[in-house]
Amino acid sequence: MIGIRDPIHGFIYLSPLEIKIVNSPFFQRMRYIKQLGLTYLVFPGAEHTRFSHMLGTLHLASRVYDSLSEKFPDILPPNGREKDLLRLAALLHDLGHTPFSHSGEFLFSHELDHEKMTVRIIQSPYLANILSDYKVNVDDLVSLIKGEGCEVTKLLAQILDGEVDVDKMDYLIRDSMYCGVQYGCFDLEKSIDSFTILQENDLQLGMDKGGIHLLESVILARYYMFSQVYFDPKCKAFELHLQNWLLQEIGPWPSEVEEFLELDDYCLTVKMRKSKNIHARAIVDRTPFPLVFSTAEHLTDDEYEHFLELFKEANCKFDGMLLLSNSTKEPHNLKRTNFPVIDTDGIVKDAKKISKFVSYMEKINCFRVYAPQNLVEEVKKFFTSRWFKLVNV
Repeated sequence: MIGIRDPIHGFIYLSPLEIKIVNSPFFQRMRYIKQLGLTYLVFPGAEHTRFSHMLGTLHLASRVYDSLSEKFPDILPPNGREKDLLRLAALLHDLGHTPFSHSGEFLFSHELDHEKMTVRIIQSPYLANILSDYKVNVDDLVSLIKGEGCEVTKLLAQILDGEVDVDKMDYLIRDSMYCGVQYGCFDLEKSIDSFTILQENDLQLGMDKGGIHLLESVILARYYMFSQVYFDPKCKAFELHLQNWLLQEIGPWPSEVEEFLELDDYCLTVKMRKSKNIHARAIVDRTPFPLVFSTAEHLTDDEYEHFLELFKEANCKFDGMLLLSNSTKEPHNLKRTNFPVIDTDGIVKDAKKISKFVSYMEKINCFRVYAPQNLVEEVKKFFTSRWFKLVNV
């Protein structure tokens, strides 16, 4: 095993196969894709990349596996092939990200997304040949990433992608540190120790007694990172300019693996700096359109529809010059996962039934309008006069 120093987790140890993967060109590409797109233009420390996040996710996946293996060795054998497969899936889970990470996701065509592109890369000769040399079954790895296969494989998939998973645990702490904020902090050590396996029907990842408060802390950390960092008004302005520039001068992304792997933040930033496109200049010169109007953070369904109608009228009035951001995110996915927690009475219950805090959390759903400098006052007046009349009817 070879150790790599990480500012979050200390030493991260990699096997010979993992080292070979990390040293390959398709993985080294992740050094040139920032974890948070253009967020570094607002939070200067946010220069970290998908490369370090993927290593961190592998490290946490290994630690959670070891913790569960001590409690359930019959299900997850210590240092078995299941652990190796989980580590590989965690290491590779973000390979399919586009330049500028999630900000560029919308330019995928043919019903692709970064998860499906990840699978294509794993199945391509670039990676399949390396895996076959080490007797790793590519189909087993793909099944884990997709959350398919046998009961144990589906359980491993929950460690990587669930309500509380190693992907979220790493990016919350990592993004928080690099952005210079405390919003993403939670008790990582206790969380790892509190994971358990519940065997009522299918195998399911859950939390031991007292784990409900750890679950709450992770959900709250995620909520605040979205509301205070990922959805920061100026960050969203830069993202809107980026998406408009990508749409007008770059996209869509290639669907062929070989062409796709040639793209990263750096090669596109060079093109952006040479471009005379209004959106490219707004990013390069750091002159984004000012924010002129923002709704409340939690719109009702009626308010949502009213605002879309109002914006359509406004954009027509101002010749299509306005930019609109809809920042929307569920605070948790408990409706989908019904994440189980062992209550203080020893009975397994759904997290939402135990936690009043979690059950009352509302979806973030906020609109923001940005306008060119010469239209700021006029657009601001239009929205403030019309919107408050609509919501107060």
